[in-house]
Amino acid sequence: MSRANLARRVTARQGELLGLLARGHTLSAAAAALELSERRAADDLAWACRRLRVRDGAEAVAIWVGGSLTAPV
Repeated sequence: MSRANLARRVTARQGELLGLLARGHTLSAAAAALELSERRAADDLAWACRRLRVRDGAEAVAIWVGGSLTAPV
């Protein structure tokens, strides 16, 4: 899935959050950078997971950066 298609599936704030997490920020550090409570950031991450149809934040970040979710054979 292309970046443009992904960006249409999540909100701007969810995209910013995924970008920060992809750069190695913790959820609390990403929340602080976005001036959100940690609870709000966790809710945004959970909604992004639903919108991207993945099980957890790690999968959402992997998709966001274009990483493979399966190990090479």
